[in-house]
Amino acid sequence: MPASNVTVVPALPTLPVASIPSTRILGVAAATDPVCALLFALLVLPAALAACGRGLFWPFVPHVGDVDRAGIGGWHRLARGVARGPCSR
Repeated sequence: MPASNVTVVPALPTLPVASIPSTRILGVAAATDPVCALLFALLVLPAALAACGRGLFWPFVPHVGDVDRAGIGGWHRLARGVARGPCSR
């Protein structure tokens, strides 16, 4: 997410030089949303994870020694096939 903010936030304030009036107004206002998301992801989310611990992941609270559920189901098979790539077949 921070990488996309690095490109989006500087681009949106350039919209006030656009020729369409509604686009001009949108530029600076829209630039505040990615900034707020970045601040939330970098400051609030880690603090919430530290304060709440594993309970934040309710109802699928991870415990040490649990069986990895990522290896179960069709999505895992699809991901494994994509990760292998066309060269390894």
